[in-house]
Amino acid sequence: MRKAIAVMIVVLFISLTGCNQTENNTSAATKSTTEGGTSVQPTSEISTSIATTTVAPATTLREYTAEELSEMTVPKIIDIMGGEFRFDQSKGVIWYSDGGFYIYNDEKLPGFVFYIDEAQEDYQNLKNTEGENKANVQIRENLKSGKYQTISFIAMYDSAKLNDSISADMNYQQFIASYGYAPTGAIPPNERVGHILRYDKERIKTIQVYYNYSGTKHSSTEKEDDDEMNRVNPDIYAIVALPQELAIPEYNDSGSGKYDKYLGSWGNTGEIGRGYNVVIFSVEDNKIECSMSLSGSTGHIATVPKSTLFIEDNVAHFDYTDSWTNKGSGTLTFDGDTIILEADITERSSMGYGFMTVDQIELTKISDSTADAFM
Repeated sequence: MRKAIAVMIVVLFISLTGCNQTENNTSAATKSTTEGGTSVQPTSEISTSIATTTVAPATTLREYTAEELSEMTVPKIIDIMGGEFRFDQSKGVIWYSDGGFYIYNDEKLPGFVFYIDEAQEDYQNLKNTEGENKANVQIRENLKSGKYQTISFIAMYDSAKLNDSISADMNYQQFIASYGYAPTGAIPPNERVGHILRYDKERIKTIQVYYNYSGTKHSSTEKEDDDEMNRVNPDIYAIVALPQELAIPEYNDSGSGKYDKYLGSWGNTGEIGRGYNVVIFSVEDNKIECSMSLSGSTGHIATVPKSTLFIEDNVAHFDYTDSWTNKGSGTLTFDGDTIILEADITERSSMGYGFMTVDQIELTKISDSTADAFM
């Protein structure tokens, strides 16, 4: 009886001990699995297998610069876009005042806009003759078939890059720090404040930088423009990269009043009525009204009648028939405190006198008077 009781006690002890060990093992397994990152499950549902998760590698979008893209053809640009693009003729136009045709894909080439002049001409003709819907279909087919090869110019918005150090999301101070000094003024045709700058690359000869600012257009001095831009520090609105060289304006004295100082009488001898003379009667922005004369040693005077000239890059071109019926052409170059006169007779009269060939005669101001003494 005592042996039976002893056996029952041993069995009961083993049962209790074994049960506790099982619970301890289960608890440890559950804790270990939880620390390993697997969600906690009821003990009866724990699996001995280890689940694995495959994570697809993130796709990195290739970042291009305008320098790279300017070397490419239209079909290559469309290929980078994956063959998918949108096109427009008016939205966001920078360079053209009357609209320009462009394509873009903000997913593949974010911030870049590609202008295609050939497509613009075809689109306008098709729209006028076939209607807008047919024009849209035909132009898309033309683009995908490779009819157009040449990018006319590239515009950059947002974070699109001109090169590795200049992008369209910069402000004025950041741009100047990267590019170097750049005079500021109003850029036609939209007169938005910015820069027109040389950019000596194979397919980019000029860049235009436009700012989100309508302040300084042309102030009286370059320094005043710089001070204002530094104070406001506007963000760039867009950068345009052009394949052709554009005239770089001189902003330091530009705009209304730049040529006012040339009003008056000019000559190469210090005396009106002798040698070569120019009288400038009026100045309005880059438009002047003037007349000219040559007083020869024999006393004969050839005159060019009063006419209106337009100054571009400090040079005014003119054609004339002088008072001795000679025909010719020439230029007036406005160079600081002097005017440089050049002229050449292209068709000489039989009279033998006239406003003869002039090779870079330097004229200085004689008087502020605009009285035409030689007419």
